Amino acid sequence: MDKKKQQVCQIIGGSIGNLEARQKNNQIIELGELLISHIDENQYAVYQVNDVSYSTQMEQKTIELMSGMHLENQTDEEIAFFDKDLRSYNIVNMKNLAIIEKKNKKFKVKAPKTLPDFFSNIYRISEDELFFLEKPQIPLYFGKLRSGSTVFEKDVYLDANEVLSHHILFCATTGKGKSNFLKNILWHNIGVESNGILVLDAHDEYFGRGAKKGLKNHDDFSQNAIYYTNFKAPFGSKTFYINIADIRPSHFEGSGNFSDAQKEAMRFYYQLFDKKWIPEIFNDDNIEAYQEVQKGTILVLRRKFSRILSCQKGEKGTLVFKDIFSDTKGERTIKDIADELESGKTVVLDCSHFSGSIEMLIGSMIMETMFYRYKNYSKTGELDNKPVVSVVIEEAPRVIGKDVLAKGSNIFGTIAREGRKFKIGLIAITQLPSLIPREILANMNTKVIMGVEMAQEREAIISTTSQDLSEDSKNIASLNKGEAIISSTFVPFAVPIYCPLFETNVDEKEVSKIRKSVFGM
Repeated sequence: MDKKKQQVCQIIGGSIGNLEARQKNNQIIELGELLISHIDENQYAVYQVNDVSYSTQMEQKTIELMSGMHLENQTDEEIAFFDKDLRSYNIVNMKNLAIIEKKNKKFKVKAPKTLPDFFSNIYRISEDELFFLEKPQIPLYFGKLRSGSTVFEKDVYLDANEVLSHHILFCATTGKGKSNFLKNILWHNIGVESNGILVLDAHDEYFGRGAKKGLKNHDDFSQNAIYYTNFKAPFGSKTFYINIADIRPSHFEGSGNFSDAQKEAMRFYYQLFDKKWIPEIFNDDNIEAYQEVQKGTILVLRRKFSRILSCQKGEKGTLVFKDIFSDTKGERTIKDIADELESGKTVVLDCSHFSGSIEMLIGSMIMETMFYRYKNYSKTGELDNKPVVSVVIEEAPRVIGKDVLAKGSNIFGTIAREGRKFKIGLIAITQLPSLIPREILANMNTKVIMGVEMAQEREAIISTTSQDLSEDSKNIASLNKGEAIISSTFVPFAVPIYCPLFETNVDEKEVSKIRKSVFGM
């Protein structure tokens, strides 16, 4: 042990999950801070602070009397304790996260099963004691290790293949940095060149239009990423249309409020007319031709399709489209995007100029294609050689919420339950995890928990995490912008991290370019 390390507290009681320590008088300990105690030369225990409270050897009534005398101007003297450093102090509540064992330059992380010695000295963790956070072969960057509000120069990576295929949930209230966090992950994933990620960008905030910094600033963007937009497409991007022949009734699950009768009518027309089923719904010759479908149902479907697909009947009975849907263009769009994802590219789809229902419809079309393509690869034995494919869903309860899935499963719900078997995952973002079914929350094996102020939402997350966070409610509520806790089956314990401002990635790239051009280094 380094003799220069400063002792901050000493264990005086408690249990493995809630140890109590007396804080050294001249030290400040923060909520969420990481501490350690040395067991022997090869082992040390890692703790995390859950709470800090006042304590004193004096009677409470005596303290109240002294405070009253000072408050009510009964004395001009400052309140002073006899033997202050010994009689007044703080009690630190902390949990034992892990036992780190190092032998022959190898380490092992073990779950704590015994109590540390009474009066064990506790120290702050230092960067040279973080060797157990290794960089995996295919890394996915999440941020820098954090202890309380102290940020270390230690990057936290998780195995990209494992994490992405087993789903990620980002949970935070507004303004806590969810978008910044995701930008950082996407930025580093572009550099990895191994995983396909579909980004349904509802606000066009990831690419970086004009002078705004974004994913386009990455040196490998043109090689490993693609940007689709229908609004003033910048150089290098792709303009896209969706051909209605590629739409199936199942794609509308989660993207429109359809009754059971309307769903049955849609399936009936699809079975009868295949790729021409939507134009045939608008065909007046069919409106009373089939006893299986009521005229009123067809009229309602026409009205809903006109709104969602931005179309109307033309003079000669043909459909006229005004937005991204077409009956003559975009025959290869869905296939092209699926091929790009399968090749490990990041595909950013600008959805800012159409409604949320259209965004989900397009997402359903792409991910259903990927799901059944990868499911077929599983049968033929080709899946092992394919990259993991994920889809980013903002406001996740829109498509995997309790109310939505109660009306019938959609492709996103199917991926949440079965996707990991076929190397397809979700990256779900939400402020309200309590709206997502517990079964699906439990299936999301990596949770990035940022500041969550509402107790109900904290409980929904805590009850479904891979590690026991039952004592971390206060810690979660106190997280500042950019701070987070990662709970995952792929980390030894719930890891506190800090996600740097995204623009620093771009700035570091620009500085690196200048160094190479000027100094040749």
